[in-house]
Amino acid sequence: MKKIQIGLYILLTSLLMLLLNQYVATSKIYEKKMGKIDQEYNQLNDFLSKKILDKEASLVIGNSYVESSFSLNEQRDNIAMFTVAGMPMVDILGVIENLPINTKITSIFIGLGYNYANPVGSSSAGFEKYFTKNSLMKLWSSIPLFRGASVTSRLLKEDILCVLSNITSIECSKDKNNDTVFSKNAVDHLKMMRKSSQRRYKEYAPFISSVHKNFSSYLQKMQVACKKRGIKLYAYTAPIYTEMYDKLTPDFINEFHFNIKNSGIDYVDLNQVFPNLDAMMFKNATHISKDLVSEKTTNFILNNFNDNRFSRINHEK
Repeated sequence: MKKIQIGLYILLTSLLMLLLNQYVATSKIYEKKMGKIDQEYNQLNDFLSKKILDKEASLVIGNSYVESSFSLNEQRDNIAMFTVAGMPMVDILGVIENLPINTKITSIFIGLGYNYANPVGSSSAGFEKYFTKNSLMKLWSSIPLFRGASVTSRLLKEDILCVLSNITSIECSKDKNNDTVFSKNAVDHLKMMRKSSQRRYKEYAPFISSVHKNFSSYLQKMQVACKKRGIKLYAYTAPIYTEMYDKLTPDFINEFHFNIKNSGIDYVDLNQVFPNLDAMMFKNATHISKDLVSEKTTNFILNNFNDNRFSRINHEK
């Protein structure tokens, strides 16, 4: 009898794990996050396999903030982008450290948002199957239930709230309006941008009161990883909306700049290059419009990082 009970327990537990694994694997949150990581690595591997003989190759790494501020075209076929929404510094470092020692990449551009001043840990095990050298860990970290462990609780919470929303006044988070809906009406868009500035500043506030020592530590580790591979490392901060930028204290901005400069990385803060951009140039308070502005910011980055003018741009002010 006891053996039967144990057998049923194992069977039911296995069935539950399989169902939960399928639940996570088919969720939009998991597909969007992990699918994006897989896509970026596939594209990077394809890029590295190309025979680039007449051009030096570059890699741009960062989160959605970078995705919206840097653009590629046919003339920039020697540049690859690796961008994942919410990508923390530890995973940017991981991508660099896992490049081949004899890589074709000679320069890397990373986007440093002000919220990186207080680095957070990796949000998931999404990168682990690419970072680990252990075959067993690689297999383990490929299982959706464990790879997406950090999103599982969020999935359950959202689905429970959405079920409850049918019988109570609780708002389903999946139905909430986001602040990235672009309006062609300037007045409506300005209102949206002001709301976006308030909401996103609340999200940023815990990370922009001061600069944590780990910020400098990650920058130094990136420098070491790049030098080991003969790569030149560059960094930039993309423009954020004026009302958002004005909430940052001069002391914080100066400390943020100092830590980057002190690490020896060539850096530019594009908020100082393109100040007071019109609200219509943004899709929300922390992301410029890729269609309207990214070509301008990309050209500035590529044209100016070669002549060592960045230190003057940022520190003469």
